[in-house]
Amino acid sequence: VGYHDIWQKYEKSKHYMDGKNILLKTERNWNFFIGKQWEATKDSEGLEDLPMLNFIKQTVNYKVSSISQHSITAIFSDMNSGNLELGNDDACHRMNNLFDISWQKAKMNRVARKALKHSAVQGDSYVFWYSGDTRKSPQIVNNTQMRLGDENTVDIQEQPWIIIEERLAKDVVKERAKLQGCTEEELALIMTDSDNDTQLYNKEEVSNKVTSLVYMEKKNGIVHIARATKNVIYEELHPIAQTKNNEPIGTGLTMYPIVPMIWEEVPNSARGSSEVEHLIPNQLELNKTLARRAISVKMTAFPRVAYDEGMLANPEDLDKVGSALRLTGGNAQAISQMIAYLSPQAQSQDAKLLSDELLEKTKDLSGASDTALGNIDLSRVSGTAATTIRDQQQVPLNDQVTMYQEFVENVALLWF
Repeated sequence: VGYHDIWQKYEKSKHYMDGKNILLKTERNWNFFIGKQWEATKDSEGLEDLPMLNFIKQTVNYKVSSISQHSITAIFSDMNSGNLELGNDDACHRMNNLFDISWQKAKMNRVARKALKHSAVQGDSYVFWYSGDTRKSPQIVNNTQMRLGDENTVDIQEQPWIIIEERLAKDVVKERAKLQGCTEEELALIMTDSDNDTQLYNKEEVSNKVTSLVYMEKKNGIVHIARATKNVIYEELHPIAQTKNNEPIGTGLTMYPIVPMIWEEVPNSARGSSEVEHLIPNQLELNKTLARRAISVKMTAFPRVAYDEGMLANPEDLDKVGSALRLTGGNAQAISQMIAYLSPQAQSQDAKLLSDELLEKTKDLSGASDTALGNIDLSRVSGTAATTIRDQQQVPLNDQVTMYQEFVENVALLWF
């Protein structure tokens, strides 16, 4: 069976993303965020149970919390407010109430915070209303699942087409295909596969699954949607519109039902820059320095016993408290010549100074210093001064706060 047009677009986009190592970078970022930092690098020097100080997670959580604590809502207003003939104040009031209700029903505070965290770790994340119902929680789509028709276009609404890759149970896909009126021959083309190499984590699957694509494009300004597997388009391309008696009514949806969160824009790129990626080199060096310090302390910071094996009858009792040691030396040697303790060696402070400086400077440069995190000695400054200092430290987050405001605005536009 020849590949259809949707699958060809998917393969072309997948080839582009593989060339950019988007999947590998995203997995590495998540590993460093969740604490699998020694697993994320091959340069572990053959050591196990290595120490780390995960300042990456602390930095991301602080920034996400600082942004999401802003209580932002959307307000519909009438340009002709006060005009009895042209005004629509009552309609705007009703839409404001409906927005608040829908925001609560969809648990959007939790969804927005989760999307923010994904954006900080990955660089970009996407919220997708797959059911078209604002009363239900939307789906958060990872950047590795999102295939874009133009990787140079920042505005997602200007994309020529969008593909969202999903891994679904074969029975679920077949049931959807039946509802769409697919023939038995078309249903037979829906087959399980093992193409899970684009999934993040937990690639092991319990049930038989198939790669399913959600395809969207705009025709005459109206969003059309289709769903397909590799061998069959099981939901033909059709406009997203309200229906009556199974017939579309109205103009149809003019916005892709997707709202992105781009952590930090990159020129001429639809993808964002991650908060985690540029912190990884310093995190690695800090972890390695800590590991070397720990090994050095284990080897040299504690006294160790040295003894003449031929002069001691019961060496296994050396580490037993109060045990008598039987000496076999018969030439009146001094005990100190048979058994001695090696004194601990002094540790250089250079390694500790490097660790402390790496941790402090990295957190300062990333805007997550101790002051910003609220670790202030209140006995030395007033409460007002501490709040002022903390608020000043959050100024670098203005771009992300603006991005979050635009996210809420785009959700309101999409729901409208």
